[in-house]
Amino acid sequence: MNPALTRPLASLRKTALIRRPGYLQACLALGKLDSTGTQVEFTEEAWQTLRRDYALRGAGDVIQLAAAPIAKALGLDCHDNQTGDLKPESPCAHRRAAANHFLPFRPPQ
Repeated sequence: MNPALTRPLASLRKTALIRRPGYLQACLALGKLDSTGTQVEFTEEAWQTLRRDYALRGAGDVIQLAAAPIAKALGLDCHDNQTGDLKPESPCAHRRAAANHFLPFRPPQ
């Protein structure tokens, strides 16, 4: 197992809260879960694919870092309880998309 390309599953679950829907599923599909079920090992190609496809896109992704726990505490129904992903139709997702559109990290491609 290459420690540089191994990530704890718990860390990937937390990261999934600030990534586009499908991040955790993509991690599990592209990586290999270890025998204990707590670590996911990636090939270099798989890790680069995840970094490219699920990178933070703008200010909305960063704002969500702080807003997600607040939304949960307020009882807002923004995240899927099983995957931890932001529900695409939720008001939270619409706000994140708007902030990413108006304050992107990179110009649109």
